[in-house]
Amino acid sequence: MTDFSRRSFLNTVAGSALAASLPATAFSQSTRPGGKKPNVLFFMADDMRVEIGCYNSVHHAVTPNLDALATSGVRFDRNYCQFPICNPSRASLFSGHRPTITKVLGNTTNLRKIQPNVVTIPQLFRMNGYTTARAGKIYHGGFDDLPSWDIGGGVADGDGGAGGHTIDTTKNPVPAANKDVLPPLAQDISHGAHSDRIILLDGKGEGHPDYKTADLAIQHLNKLKDQPFFIGCGFVKPHSPLAATQECYDRYDLDKIQLPPDFAAWPTVPDGFPSAAIRKRNADLFIGRGASKEEAKQYIRAYIAAISFADQQLGR
Repeated sequence: MTDFSRRSFLNTVAGSALAASLPATAFSQSTRPGGKKPNVLFFMADDMRVEIGCYNSVHHAVTPNLDALATSGVRFDRNYCQFPICNPSRASLFSGHRPTITKVLGNTTNLRKIQPNVVTIPQLFRMNGYTTARAGKIYHGGFDDLPSWDIGGGVADGDGGAGGHTIDTTKNPVPAANKDVLPPLAQDISHGAHSDRIILLDGKGEGHPDYKTADLAIQHLNKLKDQPFFIGCGFVKPHSPLAATQECYDRYDLDKIQLPPDFAAWPTVPDGFPSAAIRKRNADLFIGRGASKEEAKQYIRAYIAAISFADQQLGR
């Protein structure tokens, strides 16, 4: 892996919103031999932990494309989320300011409305001669930022289980990976995008929004290949509801999924942590109820299968 200092890394990719106060010459200094500016293809994924091959975590997913990027580029081993929910974290990332500065502290606040003069990463590229294009989820769902984009700005893309079959394990257990059957859950709870479901996508997942996001990013690449571009390509998976193709599920053996030694059906606060550090009840995947060991293993497998599905789209 290449060893980059923070400044050399930012200069190599032609700067970021953190460099908004730098003169425009900061961009010209990063041109390649022959005077051509480097293009930027910016990938994002939602709720993706370091359960990918290059980190060799306990339940790492099969992610050959992400691993290839890590091998040829830079892998950060001390990299932290700006905020524990989506909108403040993304607003912080793209503005270069802490959430306490942006004042975006929840999922219902529009960054541009409360910080109208903020310069975002894609906006800075746009101001310096790049064509900027969006595909998929870059800002928080329901928000977008028109000053950031030449192409693709407007209504933010949504998520869902399009192109697949919801596995309602309380009523219709279906074969999953390794030909086993998902046992019924304690109760059937559905909360929209935060659904207590596992989704089996049809075919190669062509009907899913992430597949269509990859299609759109490929179109942007083909259209803009002869000019300086910044393309933001944002995948929703592995955000719940967990969704993947049969091929992705089949990569993982349920019997080999390991639970932590202190596994508990309900969230528990570790010794020394304030009680508010963990909710009193499960959220998102197990809303309002506990999880058995078998259910927990199913969802761990579905989670890493969803990571593999996202990795496939990146590879395309």
